[in-house]
Amino acid sequence: MQKQLVIIGIIALLVCVGFSGCINDKSKFNGTWSTGSSYSTITFFSDGTCSYAGMSSGSWEIKDGKLVINGFGMSGTFEYSFSNNDNMLTITQVATGQITIFTKQ
Repeated sequence: MQKQLVIIGIIALLVCVGFSGCINDKSKFNGTWSTGSSYSTITFFSDGTCSYAGMSSGSWEIKDGKLVINGFGMSGTFEYSFSNNDNMLTITQVATGQITIFTKQ
């Protein structure tokens, strides 16, 4: 019985650690990101909405470890990574392999 409790405790801990990564990554997105062109600026809001170049709006979420954007020209599913103390965001569109690098503003 005690062995079963230890196994259940370890599984619960692993699940919590796994979910905490997504939560931490989600907060890293908040703010305005730019490729250096005013037409390639995206702002992620903590409520799951976003705006592209200040002109169109959409939604975003982290789903299965990927960034999913809906509602404007950048719609799709993206792999992502942060670098430079979370001030640089590299996204790769899953469907096309196109890579875009954003810098936090």
